[in-house]
Amino acid sequence: MKHFRYFRYMDAVVRAGSIRRAAEQLYITPSALDRRIHDLEKELGTPLFERHARGMRLLAAGEIFLGYVRRHLADLDRMHPRLKVLKA
Repeated sequence: MKHFRYFRYMDAVVRAGSIRRAAEQLYITPSALDRRIHDLEKELGTPLFERHARGMRLLAAGEIFLGYVRRHLADLDRMHPRLKVLKA
């Protein structure tokens, strides 16, 4: 489920507006978070963000991917309680 971690990273960067602020919230280093975002962009074959000195802005490809990410994260959040019931 490693890809869900990348999804959470993407969502955090969008919500925070910058790598630095998102990294603080995720308790990872900004350089590690930036590498993960670059990994996503490389895997998708397109940039997701426009990088500025004062933060990050989603590109059109990033907006499309963000919709996909948020749908999957919402599905994951709905699934967890159901799995907990099975453990009981």
